Amino acid sequence: MAKPKLTDRQWALERHRYRAEPGGPFLPSVTSVVDVATDKGGMIYAASEVTARLLLTPPRTFKAWATEERERLLATRGGTEWAIAKRELGRTGSDLDVLVSWARRQHDVQWKMKADRGTRVHEVAALWAAGREAEVEGDLQGYVDALEAFRRDHRMTTLLSEIPVANLEFGYGGRPDEIARTEVAGHPATFLVDYKTGGHYPFDLALQMVGYWHAEQILWDLDGAVMGLKPLPYLDGAIGVYLHDDGTYDLHNPFEHIPLEVAREAFYSALNVLNTRREHEKAIKAAAKAGAGGDTDDDDD
Repeated sequence: MAKPKLTDRQWALERHRYRAEPGGPFLPSVTSVVDVATDKGGMIYAASEVTARLLLTPPRTFKAWATEERERLLATRGGTEWAIAKRELGRTGSDLDVLVSWARRQHDVQWKMKADRGTRVHEVAALWAAGREAEVEGDLQGYVDALEAFRRDHRMTTLLSEIPVANLEFGYGGRPDEIARTEVAGHPATFLVDYKTGGHYPFDLALQMVGYWHAEQILWDLDGAVMGLKPLPYLDGAIGVYLHDDGTYDLHNPFEHIPLEVAREAFYSALNVLNTRREHEKAIKAAAKAGAGGDTDDDDD
C-alpha cells in the first residue's frame, strides 16, 4: 500500500522542508545555511566529553556496553555495503572493536538528546503562544520555569508562532519560533524571538535571525499546497532568549556586535556556498549514474 503524499504544509511543519511558490522546488533551510558558515566547536566539545567519560568509566562496564552494541550491530537491516559491514562487525568483531563502534555513536546520541530537549521546550512555547496548556515533563521543568518568567517579565503577546517562512528571491526557508509584541520604554514594539536551551553562539544566532528577518510567511490553501507569500509584521528588533535548567534566562541582541546588513551578506554568502556544494554533489552523482548506465534524475532537496 502506497504511503499518503505529504502536503507542502506537512513538509514545512514536520520535516522542515519549504517551498516558496506553488510547485516550486524544496529550498535550503535557514539552519542548513547557518551550519555552513559556523564552526562546530560545540559538537567537538561534546565529543571530547564522551571520550573523557569513557576513559574514566570502570572497565567492568565495558563488557555490558560491548554486548549492547553487538546486539545493535547484528540487528542492522538492509543489503548495502554499510549494513553488511555492520552485521559482520557484530558477528566477528572483537569486544574492543565493538566498543569503539559504541563510543563513536555516543557523541551523536548525546547531541540528539540535547536537541530533543530543545524541541520539547519549543513545543511548550508554541502551545503557550496559542493559549493552550502543555504537560511539562520533569526534566524540562527548569527550562519551562525560565520560559514562563521571560514571558511574564516582558508581558509578551504572541503575534505569530512557529510559522514557516521563505525568501523567494534568494531561495531558502525556515521556521522562526515566534514574533511577539512587548513594550520598550513604554512604547509597543514587535520582536523576532528565538528560544535556546543550549550554549550561546553569537554568530550563529545573528545569521539565523537575519535569515528569518528577510523572509516572508508561507500561505497555503485548504489542501495544504503553497499559495504564495505574505510579508511579516514590521520588526523593531530581535531577541535570543537563552533558557536555563535553574529557571533563569538571559537575553541577547543578535545584532549587538554585527550590523544587521553585514549579517545578511554573510548569510547570503553561506547560502551560495551551500547551493554550490549541493550542485557539485549532484554533478558527481549524475556522472556516476551515467557511467553505470543508470537514471540521472535527482529528487528535490
